[in-house]
Amino acid sequence: MNSQQPPATPPPGPYYAGYPPLPGGPDPAPAGPAGKRRGLAVPILIGLVALLLIGEGVLLSMTINSQRSLERSLTAQKRQAATDAEDQTVDGALTPPTFDALALQAKLKSVKDADAAADAALSSWRNVQGTKFGTLHKALQRCYYLVDQYNRAAAPYSAQVLAGLPPRIDLASPSTDCSRHSLASI
Repeated sequence: MNSQQPPATPPPGPYYAGYPPLPGGPDPAPAGPAGKRRGLAVPILIGLVALLLIGEGVLLSMTINSQRSLERSLTAQKRQAATDAEDQTVDGALTPPTFDALALQAKLKSVKDADAAADAALSSWRNVQGTKFGTLHKALQRCYYLVDQYNRAAAPYSAQVLAGLPPRIDLASPSTDCSRHSLASI
């Protein structure tokens, strides 16, 4: 017996390969140009994302390299500045400024004048009613400032170079004490 069966025919209507259509469900989309576009869009999107990631990586590496370059440059500048400062310190330590006896004598005279002004302000403050303390305070501050200026100017020189000028202002001497002897009696 020769039994032959007729070839199997697919059921009518569109369906997905391997699955028959669902009863009462929406009709499946026909295979055609839309399906091909979707199949082509996915690889294109993946390629674009890959290109963006590669570009981002390139930008990141360029940024890191430029930052490292700036850091190296800054380090070199700091080293150079430290070397320059060290050279200036060594040079400045070996050669004191030129001695100017007249300028130092003028500073000493200004200290003595400021001391006399402070003595007069103290006397006025004690004896003249209505004299403000601010006047005395300014005179004392000016005297102390000038003492400091003289001491700084005379500090780099030895006693031999100063030749008779004091190396520091003597605040125990009545002529340069900025009224300390008079203030002690208040």
